[in-house]
Amino acid sequence: MSRKRKAAKLAAKNATKLESLEHPTRRQTTMAENKALLLEALRESYGIVGPACEAADVAQSTYYNYLNSDPEFAEAVRLINERTLDKLESSVVNIALAGEQEKNRLSAAQFLLKTKGKQRGFTEKQETELSGEVGVSGRVEIVAQLPSNGRDKNTGPASG
Repeated sequence: MSRKRKAAKLAAKNATKLESLEHPTRRQTTMAENKALLLEALRESYGIVGPACEAADVAQSTYYNYLNSDPEFAEAVRLINERTLDKLESSVVNIALAGEQEKNRLSAAQFLLKTKGKQRGFTEKQETELSGEVGVSGRVEIVAQLPSNGRDKNTGPASG
């Protein structure tokens, strides 16, 4: 989509928002329009749901309803998130190759990859080794009650 077209679309959207404040009968957008607006906003917000919903003027609950009920919408969202991870991954490689002066930016990119890129293996594993003896002091009493199988110990077999 060209910059001029995006700007015109944004201007029209802002005009619609102003009209909605002035007139109580706001034009209802269709579900397909909502989904298209959400996907475009997700692309622009790099898959961050809150700002995308705000930009598309769609409630987050509506977004999650679409995500859970429409496989095509869910796949489009997944692809947007994958593209975001690709950009972050490229960024980390470029920053890592740039040298020490980029250390702060690299830390930020690593944080994002660790939180958003877990499914790609961007996690830290921490292992803790314990050694020594474990002692238990005190008295432990185990009480178990066995079923009577219909017998009372005072009267012998139960009469039937």
